[in-house]
Amino acid sequence: MDNIPVVDFSSLSLTISDDAKLNEDEVKKTADQLMDAFTSIGFVYLSNTGFPQQLVLQLSSGVSHFCR
Repeated sequence: MDNIPVVDFSSLSLTISDDAKLNEDEVKKTADQLMDAFTSIGFVYLSNTGFPQQLVLQLSSGVSHFCR
């Protein structure tokens, strides 16, 4: 079984508030990685999203409760 791919989402992170700061090459690279992950594995782990860690922990807890 393949591992779930990790995609660095920093090029589209919530911490970027100005569209002018987006790097087109990095955005395309991220999009390509997402497409590859979803079409080959079906799942992806996003790192550096800009979501607060507390929110991530709450979501993880909710998912594990739902998937029992």
